[in-house]
Amino acid sequence: MQHLSFHVEGKQPAFFKGKESIKEVLERIANQDSQFMAWLTLNRNDVVGKNRKRARDLLYVDIPAYFTWDRINKMWNKRS
Repeated sequence: MQHLSFHVEGKQPAFFKGKESIKEVLERIANQDSQFMAWLTLNRNDVVGKNRKRARDLLYVDIPAYFTWDRINKMWNKRS
């Protein structure tokens, strides 16, 4: 089971270390996708292979069955 994050667009949580400035935090989160925003990007960019489900045909809750979440690069990768 995998916990999927969900948020209203532009309202994703921002985590920061005590010494980071507000400017640094805002720049970082502006350039990082959340799981939910990365799912929307995946839906837009997923290339269809023969006999393969397209991401846009899956519900958000079903994505972990076909894709894995890359925490470092903040993106969904096709499950192998």
